[in-house]
Amino acid sequence: MQTLLLMLALLLLGMGNVAEASLSPQEVASEKACPIPENENIQVIEKSVIIDRSRKEVYAFWRDPAHLPEFMERVERVQILDPNRSQWIVGGPLGIHVLWDVQILSDRAPYDLAWCTWEDARIRYLGSVRFKSDALSGATHAIVRLKFRLPAPPIRVAMALTGVNAETEVETVLQRLKELLERNQN
Repeated sequence: MQTLLLMLALLLLGMGNVAEASLSPQEVASEKACPIPENENIQVIEKSVIIDRSRKEVYAFWRDPAHLPEFMERVERVQILDPNRSQWIVGGPLGIHVLWDVQILSDRAPYDLAWCTWEDARIRYLGSVRFKSDALSGATHAIVRLKFRLPAPPIRVAMALTGVNAETEVETVLQRLKELLERNQN
């Protein structure tokens, strides 16, 4: 059950379609810094959203872990340990709470950001977000990619039976981010 809860929380971290997209040099370096064994069942999800805010604003909001609970519904609290490390408390069904530590691997403000759970985490995942500006509109295209090990088959079945869908979870998170940032325009 705890693994299921971890997966539910993990799915909120910025994710979509199983992606075979080419990786940027920063993403390649992050993959090396956060190895996930390729012989395991791996899923890669990539989703994006266009936000009517500047790249600098979207990057700055995302980069501050204290903002995560504002758009990631299951993330209840984030404790900032240092500028590149944070500890997340994530709520799950039945009042169960899960805790994990996240390390920033790559940070090229305001272009991209990559993070990973610490090596001793029960669920190892690698996440990244790229921010691209639209020169005409000034909007920002945020592209989120998440690579993680799939849970055991019985847990995947339980997730399916309860309607948990990683792509839908990620789309919801990104839509909430978009609405929050666009609503708070000055």
